[in-house]
Amino acid sequence: DAALQPGEGYLKISQLSRKTYGVYIDKDDTFIYALEAPSALVDQLAQRVRASIDGRLKVDRQLVAFDVAASYGLSNVLGGPAMSSILEARSLVVDPAGPLEALPAGVLVTDRSSLDWYNAARRSDPFDYSGVNFLAERAAISTAVSPRSFLVVRSLPPSRAPQPFIGFAEHAAPPGV
Repeated sequence: DAALQPGEGYLKISQLSRKTYGVYIDKDDTFIYALEAPSALVDQLAQRVRASIDGRLKVDRQLVAFDVAASYGLSNVLGGPAMSSILEARSLVVDPAGPLEALPAGVLVTDRSSLDWYNAARRSDPFDYSGVNFLAERAAISTAVSPRSFLVVRSLPPSRAPQPFIGFAEHAAPPGV
């Protein structure tokens, strides 16, 4: 935890065989825990959330409502006993595996009141998420490829580049793929 700054946490999710585990570390606490749901259920929740992000645009160009319930369920399962510490972090480094490999951690819904609010509000507007609290609102989120890569990057000296880096990309598959 010497590489972590105050207010920063590191969350690693790992799938081993049929079980999923979480590790959360910050300056004050370390949690190592088995998720209280089978890996198949964790994967199913993650797939539901991902499908609600992707929608049916490629099929019939239709948007679908974001699956707030699945996102909240996944958030609860992934956070486990570390959830309150995760929610206190101002900056969160996520080392994803399994359910978070194809899902940005920022879309995780952080509290039951958000789900209750959305369930009431969706009757009039299923695309109104203004009362839903997402993890991205609470913390700056970055991704680490592995604990080792995180430590290596943190040990490097600061850049001496005269200008900040900015990158652009086109989020589309190359033709023919």
